[in-house]
Amino acid sequence: MPRILILAALVGVASPAALAEAIGAESFVAETTRSATEKASGDIADSVIDRVDIARVARFTLGRHARSFSESDLTRFESAFADFLSMQLRDNAQILNGARVEITGSTERTEGDAIVTSQVRLRDEAPQTVRWRALNRDDEWRIVDVEVDGIWLAVEQRAQFDTILARRGATIDDAITALEG
Repeated sequence: MPRILILAALVGVASPAALAEAIGAESFVAETTRSATEKASGDIADSVIDRVDIARVARFTLGRHARSFSESDLTRFESAFADFLSMQLRDNAQILNGARVEITGSTERTEGDAIVTSQVRLRDEAPQTVRWRALNRDDEWRIVDVEVDGIWLAVEQRAQFDTILARRGATIDDAITALEG
């Protein structure tokens, strides 16, 4: 699971605008991975976190339950989620440090929503396909999900939090405690 937290082909005929959008997403992911793999272990987390849309990912992981929480509860969860992700990245930074990443293509899902495919080689291991979902909002790309071994991180987290929050009497504090545990 920690590798999923860390790691996290344009096909058919594309319009020039779609191609530019896909190239923008590819450039963003390439710069994100380059920056992260060249940083000292302690700086990798900050480098990646700055490029993740924490608010969007945190609220997505809460799923339908997000509607039942106040804005202050959601803000607390977002903060705990950012701390959790940062801690996971810091604890496992040595895995990503020095990894080689090659962008192999991308698919534009809709305007401003792209999946970028990469091959990640960690030290002497075989390359692993990692796909990055990136959204462009207000001319700024942000990572919102990462797929490794067929598992999308945000989707997996959402299923885990749904289990926690579906319990009778569950509160946002239960979700926050799960992040801290």
